[in-house]
Amino acid sequence: MQLPPANVQNFPDPPATPVNQGAAPAPFTYEQIAIIEPADEATVRDNQGRIRVIAEVKPPLRAGHQLQLLLDGQPAGPVQRSGQFNLTGVNRGSHQLQLQVLDGEGDVFAQGPAVTLHLHQASRLAPARGATGN
Repeated sequence: MQLPPANVQNFPDPPATPVNQGAAPAPFTYEQIAIIEPADEATVRDNQGRIRVIAEVKPPLRAGHQLQLLLDGQPAGPVQRSGQFNLTGVNRGSHQLQLQVLDGEGDVFAQGPAVTLHLHQASRLAPARGATGN
């Protein structure tokens, strides 16, 4: 018994893929997440407990990311994209501020170092400098 000749087709070799061509890019990170003002260990004097906070994030916030300022570990107001915060009604004493970057799901993506500040307020026992007691 004789078989007919086989049907053979020749295909070119696939192109070679360079090593590391399909490597995933490095995950995104922020180079800087910092509270610029007030400086760490700064003393703030305000009888109404107002504190102005200026933060900086580099590179700029990605789409969907927002900032959350923490005062003593608790959210100090709503999340926002601006790096300027105005706190009011803060009690005198020492406090810690920290900045977090939240992702689109509201989870902490990254956070900066904590900054300590000391809020001083005048009182009857310790009047403001230059005040007269008449």
